[in-house]
Amino acid sequence: MTEPDKPQHGERLSAEDAVDAVGQIAELTKSGMTLAPGLRALAAEAGHGASSRMFRTMAEYIERGATFDEAVAAVAPRLPKHIRAIFTAGANNDQLVKALDELVDLDRDRLELRRQTWLVMAYPTFLLAALVGLFAFLGGLVIPQFAKIFSDFEIDLPAMTELVIALSGRTTYLVLGMVVAAVIVAWILWMLPGPPLLRRMQKAVPFLGPLRRWGGLVRFTRLMAILLEGQVPLPEALRITATAVADPDLSAGCKRIAAHVEHGGSLSEGLALSGSFPPTIVPLVQWGQQHSSLPEAFRTATEVFEGRAETHIGFLDMVLAPFVFLVFITTIPFIIIALFMPLISLIQRLT
Repeated sequence: MTEPDKPQHGERLSAEDAVDAVGQIAELTKSGMTLAPGLRALAAEAGHGASSRMFRTMAEYIERGATFDEAVAAVAPRLPKHIRAIFTAGANNDQLVKALDELVDLDRDRLELRRQTWLVMAYPTFLLAALVGLFAFLGGLVIPQFAKIFSDFEIDLPAMTELVIALSGRTTYLVLGMVVAAVIVAWILWMLPGPPLLRRMQKAVPFLGPLRRWGGLVRFTRLMAILLEGQVPLPEALRITATAVADPDLSAGCKRIAAHVEHGGSLSEGLALSGSFPPTIVPLVQWGQQHSSLPEAFRTATEVFEGRAETHIGFLDMVLAPFVFLVFITTIPFIIIALFMPLISLIQRLT
């Protein structure tokens, strides 16, 4: 028998690809099909990418008599640390399907939060784009014609008309170019994973920043619940979670709490002292410690943070769209009034 595939240098599945792969393995396990043939079928379906090689390697190890967790260990360098830990914990405690389903649900919830955010932002973004396009048309073609008429007749202009004229012509395109460039840069910075400083700046963005924070807390609490249910030791679970949360403050907080627990401190004390977590989670964890139910405590915290995220999305839906609409319906009349006030004065002079 040929040797199983070895991980290629630098080959590693992304978190998204790994979640998709474990979701397929969960479905394979629930179907009752023998693992080795099923993994080979998944490898054939996946083509020739990293996921295919991972499925094939696992199948070959199992065919050689290895256990499932040994097969997972063989492909461990290709998996993110938290996914590898969930794989192993589920296999060791006969809770593989549940653990993998939880992992897939966690990723789906993250994508659903992102989808809801984009839906809420779509209408205000459309209105702003329409306003920018209309302003470009008026400032580039219409307002300069009015400015020429006012100049030819030497009309004294009110302050609002002077402001509109000052923003027309080349200034219009300069301002719009700066706005578009700023939006593109902001979007790129928002989408990139970036260094910790950039992540902290993203959380400070009005409206959208809190969603990133609540999403990070949901990920933290759900991963902790999954790992603790898999009987992963608490300090190790905290360190594994630190590698999986994108929020640098939460990641650093997890590491500090892990060291605190290893030195004899309690988890609730570590959470309270870390400064990275909201006070809401402390009494829930205290209850979990007193009743030996930490996974349930973290699941309750997950529901709390998911509720906060949904409330914030609802707030954005109620406030942001009406605000942008108000800006839209006041800007256009302002421009029209600014242009026609001098014309009314000119007509009165001529008559």
